[in-house]
Amino acid sequence: MRKEKRSPSLLSVPGIEPDKVKKRTRSAWKERFLLLKSNDERFVRETTGPVAGVDEAGRGPLAGPVVAAAVVLPTDFHAEHIDDSKRLNEVQRQRLYEEISNVAVSVSWVSVSERVVDGVGILNATHIAMRDAVDALSSVPSLVIVDGREIPLLKVPQAAFPKADSTFLSVAAASIVAKFVRDALMDEAHARFPQYGFDVHKGYATKQHIDALLRYGPCCLHRRSFRPVREIEFIRRAQNVTR
Repeated sequence: MRKEKRSPSLLSVPGIEPDKVKKRTRSAWKERFLLLKSNDERFVRETTGPVAGVDEAGRGPLAGPVVAAAVVLPTDFHAEHIDDSKRLNEVQRQRLYEEISNVAVSVSWVSVSERVVDGVGILNATHIAMRDAVDALSSVPSLVIVDGREIPLLKVPQAAFPKADSTFLSVAAASIVAKFVRDALMDEAHARFPQYGFDVHKGYATKQHIDALLRYGPCCLHRRSFRPVREIEFIRRAQNVTR
């Protein structure tokens, strides 16, 4: 089962008074925020225009779109608990999504369908979503900080780093936007196809999802180029032939 990474908590440390725990937790989050912000500022100082962070959500699931987001933050941006979206819970992501959307200089997101994923491959589909998200920004960035590999054919300068979503403030913000939007889209998918449990696993290959695929077969939102979906579809066809 897919598990979300959480930032370390002091709440379970024995022998520490609750007030001290809260103080240390706030201090740890503040230090984390300042580190992320300082990494962005190295590039902000070296450029003459806005710096954008870009990230994606949904490369691994068996169903649904891949979503990319791009974010340009104001220089005085501050938010508690901001981090790589995988380190946050659903409530934190929703709060931060709303805060980022309200105060960002520019924010955009793009969804690329499962049919495009099947047609061009997940890596190319991710690059399409990232390029389109950057192009959709209202402020043209002078530099884009990218999580992972460089984006081919991007029209503006870029700097790509592994784990940039847990290193740079703008990329962490983009990861939160992309994750929140994709989860919302999968909640909508659940309303159409409740038998798969998309609202719970968001399309990832959990036991619940695999069991539903074996029982009902793939729907129009499933990525048939992904091996588990393709193999389950083959198994179901073979079973129908032998009946």
